[in-house]
Amino acid sequence: MKKNILNASLALTALLFTFTSCASKDKIQAQADSYDEEVTAIEKKENTDKNNQTVSRYNTEAEKKTFFERAFSYGNKNDFITNDTFTLYTHGVGPGIYQQKATVFINPENGTAGFGSIYLAAYYIFQYNPENYNKLKTAYEKYLKDFEDKKLDRKGKATYKTYGSMKVHLDWGTIKSSTPNYADGNAYIGYEFVKNSPYFTIQIYPLENKYYKDSEGAVGRESILLKYAFTKAQMQDLLNLTSEETVNDFFQHYKDNVMLPPDSSDSY
Repeated sequence: MKKNILNASLALTALLFTFTSCASKDKIQAQADSYDEEVTAIEKKENTDKNNQTVSRYNTEAEKKTFFERAFSYGNKNDFITNDTFTLYTHGVGPGIYQQKATVFINPENGTAGFGSIYLAAYYIFQYNPENYNKLKTAYEKYLKDFEDKKLDRKGKATYKTYGSMKVHLDWGTIKSSTPNYADGNAYIGYEFVKNSPYFTIQIYPLENKYYKDSEGAVGRESILLKYAFTKAQMQDLLNLTSEETVNDFFQHYKDNVMLPPDSSDSY
């Protein structure tokens, strides 16, 4: 009996490791930051296609869903507007970090913004309001200063919270279109070294799942430990794409082009 349990546990671990490894397979990896290079200021970048032509950042067409996603969806597509994509890193089952594709999410009801990505075997959407966006931006600016002044501690044990914390909201579920679980709490802001290169980090310890009672115990009681890592270029992308100016601009475009009143209606 113990042997069967051990074999099942090993099989599950191998499956999760394969899942996280595949997330980075056949993808161009973001360039790690050299601790000897010069720091560049945060700048706004235009999206370009392979022909170097400027591409609109607006994505107002509904994403195509597979039959599986539609059949098991809790219908969160009406809760969010999705915008650009960028890359970030997450921690997997084993050592090291794995590059993931992340999508920018905007909640038009409460004005929060953030990103969503696969994390191990689930999909997490990480959001913050303008006040906490400013905390994140200020923390990143401090990180850049420490980076430039060579003050980052390679052997520090609590560098994950060097730059304080911010309030965040999480939604998560099995797939991108099914995220019924939700929680509110703190995220710690800091940095870490991976293979001699520094990464800016956001870490969220497990939070109480507010959907647990409604589900009558059908889901987990809390979120998992989340550890996101960013190169300077990736963090600049996130700050540019979720700034209050960008969010307001995008939402106005969305209202003007998607939430349009009918051209005409029948009088009764």
